[in-house]
Amino acid sequence: MRKAVVTGCNRGIGLAITKRLLKDDYEVYGTYRSITQELEGLQKLKNFKSFKLELDRSDSIDRLIEEVITPEKPDVLVNNAGMAQRKPFLSLTATDWQIMFETNFFSAVRLCQAVLPFMVEKRSGRVINIVSIGGQWGGIHQVHYAAAKASLINLTKSLAKLFSRENVTVNAIAPGSIDTEMIQGEIPTDPELKKNFFKTIPAGRLGKPSEIADLVGFLVSDQAGYITGQTIGINGGVYFE
Repeated sequence: MRKAVVTGCNRGIGLAITKRLLKDDYEVYGTYRSITQELEGLQKLKNFKSFKLELDRSDSIDRLIEEVITPEKPDVLVNNAGMAQRKPFLSLTATDWQIMFETNFFSAVRLCQAVLPFMVEKRSGRVINIVSIGGQWGGIHQVHYAAAKASLINLTKSLAKLFSRENVTVNAIAPGSIDTEMIQGEIPTDPELKKNFFKTIPAGRLGKPSEIADLVGFLVSDQAGYITGQTIGINGGVYFE
């Protein structure tokens, strides 16, 4: 049975990705920061194991590497977990920047460094980084978030150049407005403003977490072996690169 590590498996996009990989007969090791009802349901499955992980703490990442990545040698790594913070640029502190980059970028670097040697040894592996449309076109209300995601996009390209000859692909998925808890606070409650919000999306709707998961399912498959170093947008036509 193929093995996958998915960070942030307890809700939203990470939950959908986890369910898709379980459906595809992966043994999934999912990380979480808080217990949810959805996570409790997953914990009843035989081919799923969960681990508490705080991405901004190096000792927490060390434990995941020691207890999961090193002994299990996963075939797939999905760096999905992250954080967002709306705050004016001029008000951002050094601590804000540090926590944002530790959570959304450096944690992925650490996990990639841990898993890639095993993938190279097997000459087979898939790394998928969940980034953001903000990392492609910049941010206004979350400049540090956009910068961290842009760094993750560049990391994706660099690792693809380094490891594609070893039959290891590295790709990024950049979601736009997806129907998760995170986006609900972005949608205006006023009917007219809400209508205008959806007018900014050519598809006229929010994306589904399952649509992200379906792309992950394809990218980890044998059929996607020639796709690497790409940042694939799922944004309903809001942004083209």
